[in-house]
Amino acid sequence: MTGSGEAPTASPGHAKEPGLSAAVDFVTRVVAPASLLTAILYYFGYTRERALFGYFGVDLESLRFSTTDYLVSSVGTIFVPIGTVLLCGVFALAGHHLLAPL
Repeated sequence: MTGSGEAPTASPGHAKEPGLSAAVDFVTRVVAPASLLTAILYYFGYTRERALFGYFGVDLESLRFSTTDYLVSSVGTIFVPIGTVLLCGVFALAGHHLLAPL
């Protein structure tokens, strides 16, 4: 803040470009969480398939699964943990609304 109570103005050399700001905002809000979710699903799919085929003594690399195969197979594995977290969240939210007026 300046001494006169006015907000400082940015110098013309440091002005933000609207296109760049929108792109950075899009990347931080959409692309990063989607990438994290994809990485988690890939990990769960790979781990599931490795355990399943390892039980039968089949080398997973010899089957040459694609990334899509791992992502699709992870849905069954990650459904229970995500469902449990969501259910606990619903109960916590309901409990908060019931106990808040007390």
